[in-house]
Amino acid sequence: MKGHKEKPQEEIPEFISKLLSTDFRLRCGMGGLALLLPPLLIGWSLITGFDVLPSMSHYYFASPTLYPMRTWFVGVLFTLGFFLIFYRGFSRVESILLSILGVCAMAVAIVHMTPDPKYCIINKVDVCGGPAVLWWPWAHAFFAVFVFLAMAAIVFLCSQQTLAELNEQRLKWYRRIYHGIGVAMVVGPLLVVFAVEPLWPVSLGKFQWRVLALETIGVFLFGSYWLVKTREISETGADKKAAMGKLKSPPTDPWLKRVRLDRAVDRLHPWPKQDQPGNQ
Repeated sequence: MKGHKEKPQEEIPEFISKLLSTDFRLRCGMGGLALLLPPLLIGWSLITGFDVLPSMSHYYFASPTLYPMRTWFVGVLFTLGFFLIFYRGFSRVESILLSILGVCAMAVAIVHMTPDPKYCIINKVDVCGGPAVLWWPWAHAFFAVFVFLAMAAIVFLCSQQTLAELNEQRLKWYRRIYHGIGVAMVVGPLLVVFAVEPLWPVSLGKFQWRVLALETIGVFLFGSYWLVKTREISETGADKKAAMGKLKSPPTDPWLKRVRLDRAVDRLHPWPKQDQPGNQ
């Protein structure tokens, strides 16, 4: 219409812009570290000629006669753990789940697995040492399982929070990605656990790297989700709108309704007051 003027976009204070820039870089760093950890450990084995170990946790005791991978294994988990604990999500529930994930990630590094004698006995001397107390190995498994449960919960329950800022086409596109990652985080590890030799195109014996494959799949999927989510937030400016109290409530997801997760997501509604007339 002639004479119609578009409403100017509200400017964001420079200090808030700097905080959001820091948030974006932090998210990219967290996703990058998650994707880096499995190839870093496996790559070290391939380059040095050392055995590819059955799980990432085995690298806590990897090759005491060479440069130990314990430093990288523990260092990356602690870095990610601290980032996740102190990072604030788009809702209180997301922040709690991220904190649980961070604590469990660090606990996996602190409460190490039972060492494998194959990699610990050097000249008839145990260079690794065993668990401090009898329940130690069970605690390691407990924290490792909760790492994957927390990652899956974040994808299923918290991926919808910023989707209201997307148009219909992009909304469907991102939903498909998040649904796919969420399902893969559940189905992928199960396929690895129950895989048998005839299912593989090459002979892998008893497939001794089941746990390593499970961990790699889970970490890669969550790292990929985190980076895709960061891209989506950057595309829509959802972080800027949230900072100014103008982020809209997410639309109902038909897929979540079919799998009966919609009510759970509704209970985690992060912005109960932002759809009121005074906040528009």
